[in-house]
Amino acid sequence: MEIHPQKQINQCYKKAETHLNNEQIINEIHGARSHLKKIIQYKTKGTILRSKVRCHEHMERNTRYFYGLEKQNFKKKDNH
Repeated sequence: MEIHPQKQINQCYKKAETHLNNEQIINEIHGARSHLKKIIQYKTKGTILRSKVRCHEHMERNTRYFYGLEKQNFKKKDNH
């Protein structure tokens, strides 16, 4: 089971308090921070993508609506 990177960072900081300048702990902290950063970037990209999809779907509905209005107005002009 993998520990969440933030928990791992916190655990490493606790270890670092008693073992100052331990390179292995410092490397663990850097690795966990890097992993956490990648997770955040991945989730952010997913959120942006979902937002774009929602916006696109919403815009498509509006486009269809306005296209229908334009078509109706054209027919009304044609009948007069």
